Amino acid sequence: MADSSSSTVLHILNTGTSFLEKKGIENPRLACELLLSRLVGCPRLELMLREQDTLTEKRLDAMRRGIKRVATGEPVQYVIGETGFMEGTFKVDSRALIPRPETELLVNLVLDCVS
Repeated sequence: MADSSSSTVLHILNTGTSFLEKKGIENPRLACELLLSRLVGCPRLELMLREQDTLTEKRLDAMRRGIKRVATGEPVQYVIGETGFMEGTFKVDSRALIPRPETELLVNLVLDCVS
């Protein structure tokens, strides 16, 4: 079993970020924060308030599995099963395209034209 300092939110974020950086993953910190916030059930920004909280072994294992999937190039949105778009949350998997920020801008431009 891991010691408690190696299972804190801060340690997991730092370790996961370092691992994904070495794998060449774009925005590795963001990916880790999205995975962990989904796993512990809190908003991403709240993770900063929980830096010293420790994860159970079950959650640590789940986080490791998620990081490994992202490290192989799988989009983090597929790993967590959802993505945000236009103030909504949508379920996604490998059958769906993940909307990019530019798509939201395009939709807003179209809505402005038809309003």
